[in-house]
Amino acid sequence: MHRRVARFSRRVAAAAAHLCGLATYPGKKDGLEAIERRLGWAAGLALIAILACAGRPTPREYFYRLELPAPEIVFEHAPLPGRVLIQRFDGGALYSQRALLYSFRRSPARIQQYHYHHWLEAPTELLAEALAQYLRRASAASTSITARHHLPADYEIAGYIRRFECILDPAPAVIAVELELSVKRNSDEELLWLKTYSAERASTGNKVGEAAEAFAAALAQIFGQFVGDLANIYHHDAS
Repeated sequence: MHRRVARFSRRVAAAAAHLCGLATYPGKKDGLEAIERRLGWAAGLALIAILACAGRPTPREYFYRLELPAPEIVFEHAPLPGRVLIQRFDGGALYSQRALLYSFRRSPARIQQYHYHHWLEAPTELLAEALAQYLRRASAASTSITARHHLPADYEIAGYIRRFECILDPAPAVIAVELELSVKRNSDEELLWLKTYSAERASTGNKVGEAAEAFAAALAQIFGQFVGDLANIYHHDAS
């Protein structure tokens, strides 16, 4: 077995010597031996690196859900009588992934992902479900559903994520959320409402878990404004 390994090492060394432009014919034995030694050193260093990595514990992953507070406005009569479908939100490609995002004020155009902090679902799905639950609690429609129910609806709400990230400087971190929300009546395809909402909320600390709570507070502010605007949608629809 050892002889086979030695022969294989010599063949590899010979190939390396040939590629490096070193002669492999008799009389150039010193060059071949030098290549063999270098390959041995490289293999040893690679083994040390592998053992060092194997000794490190795997970083723990964290997952977060959105838990919004109760709506401040609860309707006695639903401003959208009928079934309302909240479509899956649209947005950039990063919002279709579960990783939480962060940026810095000094370089706002650069968005980065946390490697070990994730939402339970991608924001495109997470926000649609959060809005549906918020509308139910606010009694804003007869029924509020999402696309997973596969049912027809009288109205459709579409959302576009413009911003959904944590700004890390200066401390404490600040949560920035910006959403475009629209309401369409399906009977005649009329667009009843289109508006961009934004909110910023300071985190209570610099931990990602605390930032997740601030995300929920920022969303509750936006959804609360949207629910308040539904009265205008109702008046427009009634006219």
